[in-house]
Amino acid sequence: MAAEFPTTGQMAGFPEACFETNRSTRIAYIIFVIILSLTILFPIIFFGFNLGALAKRLGLPLPLVVPVYVLSCILCIHWAWKIICYRLRFCIKFYPQYLQVGRGLVRCTFPYEDIDIVLKYMTKKVSYINIICEGRKARVFLVFTKTIECFRLLIHHCNNAIIIDSAGNIHLPQNPNNPVKTISSLEKHFKEKISMNLLCTFGFGSIAIWLTVQCLIIWWIGKFQLDEFKFRLIVSILGLYAINLVNIRLAWKSWKTFSYIRDKQKNIDITGDPLQ
Repeated sequence: MAAEFPTTGQMAGFPEACFETNRSTRIAYIIFVIILSLTILFPIIFFGFNLGALAKRLGLPLPLVVPVYVLSCILCIHWAWKIICYRLRFCIKFYPQYLQVGRGLVRCTFPYEDIDIVLKYMTKKVSYINIICEGRKARVFLVFTKTIECFRLLIHHCNNAIIIDSAGNIHLPQNPNNPVKTISSLEKHFKEKISMNLLCTFGFGSIAIWLTVQCLIIWWIGKFQLDEFKFRLIVSILGLYAINLVNIRLAWKSWKTFSYIRDKQKNIDITGDPLQ
């Protein structure tokens, strides 16, 4: 659970409002980051000191193994750093012209007008604010009441942002000063949803088809006996097909919305108010 302490200030250089994640949540994520860093650091060091033996075991020349190792290290460190930054941002500060999320090396700032999506996630156990701006993401955990307060401030400040509430409902900004950007952000959001639904459909569908083929082969050669394990297997296969149907339906709904948005974008220069 997270908590925060809102503060206000009117002097130049001071935030108008600040929301802080509480101490226990900060400690939990710091421990997580330390464990993650060590988990990545130890293999890098181990393979670095044993590159010669590794190359010999694989039967590859050392000049080929070294650049592969260096590239792998760079990718792992980059991936780990993105996770660390995402996990160690413990505050949201509202300045007159921009929003600051996090402090120090993990700090990132977003001009209010450039923010694409503001998402509020709330359950009985956890609540947080998620901000997306031109591909960059920032998340801060806050307690239930302060999440609502912070969310209202974000709606007030972020003129062009798409608002997604806890139920997943999408709300367009009331008075955008850059409707073209809002429409583009909305289009990108639904593209990502379609891609994710299709990816899940492909993954679960491949597993379901493979298991179905295996069951049919066993049945064809006459070795299929309906015991408890095979009954559960059949139920699992049917469940995978059901998940596929849900993903296909969600992808279709997202595609219909995406098509509508794309048509709106084509007519954006003609319509007086393209967000209506």
